[in-house]
This record gives sequence, structure tokens and C-alpha cells, in this order.
Amino acid sequence: PAFAAALRRDAGQLGNLATIDKLLTGGGAVFFGNLSAARDIQAGAKTIHGHEIRDNVFHSPVTIGTGDESKPDPAALRRAYLNTVFQATAHLILGDIDPKAKDQADTRLALASVYTGLLTWAEPPDTIHQRQTITSDRRATRSAVAELDSHDRLVLMGDPGSGKSTFAGFVAMCLAGESHSDAKANLSLLTAPLPDEKGDDEKVRQPWRHGRLLPALVVLRDLAAMGLPNAGQEATAEHLLGFLNRRLTAAGIGDFMPYLRKEWLEDGGLLILDGLDEVMEADVCRKQIKQMVANFAGGFPNCRILVTSRTYAYQKQDWKLPGFDESTLAPFGRGQIRRFVDRWYDYVGQQRGMTTGNARGQAALLKREIEARESLRGLAERPLLLTLMACLHAWHKTSLPDKREDLYHEAVDMLLDWWEKRRIRFDEHGQPVNPQPSLLAWLGVERDDMRRFLNVLAFRAHSRQPELTGTADISQEELRNGLMDLAPKKVDPRQLVEYLGNRSGLLVPHGEAVYTFPHRTFQEYLAACYLTDHQYPRQLATLLRNDWNRWREAVLLAAAKVYRGTSYAVWPLIDALCPLE
Repeated sequence: PAFAAALRRDAGQLGNLATIDKLLTGGGAVFFGNLSAARDIQAGAKTIHGHEIRDNVFHSPVTIGTGDESKPDPAALRRAYLNTVFQATAHLILGDIDPKAKDQADTRLALASVYTGLLTWAEPPDTIHQRQTITSDRRATRSAVAELDSHDRLVLMGDPGSGKSTFAGFVAMCLAGESHSDAKANLSLLTAPLPDEKGDDEKVRQPWRHGRLLPALVVLRDLAAMGLPNAGQEATAEHLLGFLNRRLTAAGIGDFMPYLRKEWLEDGGLLILDGLDEVMEADVCRKQIKQMVANFAGGFPNCRILVTSRTYAYQKQDWKLPGFDESTLAPFGRGQIRRFVDRWYDYVGQQRGMTTGNARGQAALLKREIEARESLRGLAERPLLLTLMACLHAWHKTSLPDKREDLYHEAVDMLLDWWEKRRIRFDEHGQPVNPQPSLLAWLGVERDDMRRFLNVLAFRAHSRQPELTGTADISQEELRNGLMDLAPKKVDPRQLVEYLGNRSGLLVPHGEAVYTFPHRTFQEYLAACYLTDHQYPRQLATLLRNDWNRWREAVLLAAAKVYRGTSYAVWPLIDALCPLE
């Protein structure tokens, strides 16, 4: 106490030495400094990290306190931390999916209310074509929660829009909610039975044997932007922990960091690293990210780790994490689609003042439409696109647009909004900084010009695709060069690639320097839009006669598109297709 009092008296003479990090006693020595140095204190030590101990006091340029030695109660800090995790994961921002929802008072969806359990492939399909065409395959029999329960080091892979990030947030929310005694989001929700083919609960709950693990969710894109050392330097667990510490400090609970570290070391926890392949400048950061994850895994053997990544990226050898098991998310099956629609309307109905009967009636209508229309079933297998359909259905009150062309027109607009919108980045304290402008604003391109470019891209890709199913590959070079030609100003190619690499929506990254449309439907619709503006109707008729299987859907959609403008416009196409009386 006398020594602390002396430090308080002399604090004004110590310049910028602002805070006491830690006071430890051991082997007769008094230590002021950071925890990394404190680890090396031993009984009778003469030096610490090369600094001399004189008269049982460690002398080193360290930070000291202002005199207030009171510390928050560890239990209160833990509650505050869990509440922070819970608040960060408990809602989906509907505006991220549904731009028109921004005009509503509340754009947030309660994740606990709408989340639908995910399945993984027991035997992943070999090709993207198989993943897109198999809907209810019995190979997809193991839940994502069961995979996480079985593997203490797991990489969960999935295509864009398959629910990887939502699952990461859901797990963190349930663990935080259990420790936080939340009535809705807890381990009971985490282990809730999956839906059967009818959308009802199966008899068996999902397994979870690890109790109330202390969770942390890190978006690796944010960490790579502000938490890694300079290029060429080795990244370690300390960089990850330092990133977490800065986030906690920004939230006012930096004092919890030593307790989090201690619990992870001694009792274990769950570290969730979302978006392994979505870091900016991946070629530069890849090695450091892998070093950091491996270093943390070795130093915290009791802590479980979940990593998410897009499938195509992780299958490349240079992203593989040694010692990690792998699992791949499967598309939604019939029961999952029905469960999601029911929960969506239960929640959205309450938000919009619907009666229970009206909300359930709307859900029944949407389920009936999806099951009756083959074109909708393929879209609904992907959680993101199913959410998109649910948004459209809610706007139209009673049904989705009756005509396919109307549906695709609205869906493409929504996906284009999502793809090109601005992105928010955060500084090391978790505060928004330098919002990345929308792609259109950055390029200086009008929206109509972008749509025409995408129509051309879809037509060319559809024309040259060898297969008659699935989506065509679009090279990064073709996309980049086309956008650079479109932009009225000079654009840095590397920056443009960075812009495109982390965006999902109307175009999604699909492989190393490869992009694709999220579903063949959108590729065919955009190709049809191109054909209505170029040599209509002669080119359409020629393509159809020469390659019926490839162009049938595009011709039908093109006819519907021109008919929407004026019914007269469809007759020239009929004449071109049927030239004889």
C-alpha cells in the first residue's frame, strides 16, 4: 500500500505513463507492466525480459495507474462481455438483404425467431453442378451443430448465401444467451430438433456436449484490415488477442480480457473466425492469417475453434488449415424451406401487425407457391435467396409476382442493390471509418449502364457455357476489364478486384479469379434482357432454332419482358419463330 501511494504521488512526474496494466508479486519482486512480461517472473529471478530486478522491484519503462486501484467485479465483467456478444449477434439487419426495408421503422430480424437449422453433406458432391441440382439428397444427414459438437477444430464451408455467417452468429448468440440466461436464445435453441420433410420437429435434438462455452466471434476481414502486423512479419495469437482486446476496450470492458484469456487457457471456450477467404488482399494476408490461427490453436488447446469459408476457396491447398476437420453445408431441403417460411411469417407478421391467422395464411400461400413452381424451388434451396423471396412475398401481400419475368425483374433489382451497395469498415476500436462507397459511385457509373453491362456479360457467358445446367464461369479478367471500360475515369485494377472479391449478390466469387451468377435463372433472365435490346427478334429466333435446349428459357423470358412493355411487341417474335402462315 505504501508503495502504491508513493506511485500515486509521483504519477505526475512520469510523463505519458498513463495506466497500470497489472501488479504481480512473486519471488519477492513487485512487477508493473504488461502480462507478456509477467509470465516470466520466477522466484528469485534477477531479470525479467532482460530488465534488472533491483531491491525486489522490477525496473522497466511501463505504464502505471492514476491511483484508482479498484477493479470491476469479474462476474460483472463477464456478464457485460456476454451481453456485448449477444447484442452483436442477436439480429440480422434486413436492410443488408432487403434494401426496401430501410424505409421501415425497424430493419432488424430477431435471429432466434427466424433461424432454421442447417445440414451438412455427409459426402460432399464433387461439383458445383451437383450441389445446385440435388435438392433433398439423403447424404445431407448431419446437422451443422452436430459437426461442431464432434470436432474441436472445424472449417465449415459453403457457397455464397448458404448460411455460413448466419450459423457463426447463431452459435455465438446461443452460447452467450445461455450464460446470460436469455429466455429464447440459449442451448435449448442451439440443440432444437431439425425439421422433417413436413417442416415439423424431428424426434431427436441436435447434440451439444460442451456446455456454456465462452464464445468470441471475429470477422477475419476486419481483423486483417487492422489487426495484422506489417507484410512479411509473422502473425501470432497475440495479434488476434490484441484485436479482441481493442474491441473490448472500445466497448468499455477491456478489463475482461485477462479473464477471457485465463478461461480459454484453463477451461476452454469457442473462438469463431468468420470468412477465412474474404480478407482484403488475400494473397498478402493468407500466410499471416494461417500463422495466427495455427499459433492460437497450439497455445490454447482447450479452446474449440470454428472457421467459415467459401467452399471453392478453401479447397485450394494454400488456404488449408493443418489439423482442422472440414464440413460442407448442404442446400435447404423441403422441410427446412417450410420451417423457414413459417418462422419468417410468425415474426414478420407480428412486426407488421398481422393477425396470427393472416400470418399463417400468408406462410401457407408462399409454401404452396414454392412447391408448385419448379423455378422457385431451385432458388429456395439457398437461404439467402429464400429470404429474398420471402421479402418479395411480404411486399406483394398475397403472392409472389404471378409471372416469372416479373419475379426475376424484382429479384435482380434487389440483388443488384446488395451487390453494389457501399460497405462499412471499422477501425481497431470497432468504430465505423471511411465507408467504402458503392461500386457504382466509386466507378462513376449510372445504374442503367451497369445493368446493360451485366446483360452483356450474362449473354456471353450463357452462349459459351459447355453445360446446359448450372451457371457459367466468368473470369475475373473479363469482369474487371468490362467494368474498367465502363467507368468514365481511370480505375486501379487491384482496387477493383478488392471491391469485387468480397461482394455477394448478383455476381458472386466462385473460384480463383472466377465469378458466377447466384443461380442459372438469373443468368438466363439477364441474357434474355440483352436479347430484347439487340437484333430483336431475329437473333432470338436464330439462337432458338440452332440450340433449343440452351435458349428455350431465355426466349420465354424475353417474350414475357417485351409483353410487359406492350402486348404488341411479342408478335414480331412469334412471326420470327413461325414464319409460315
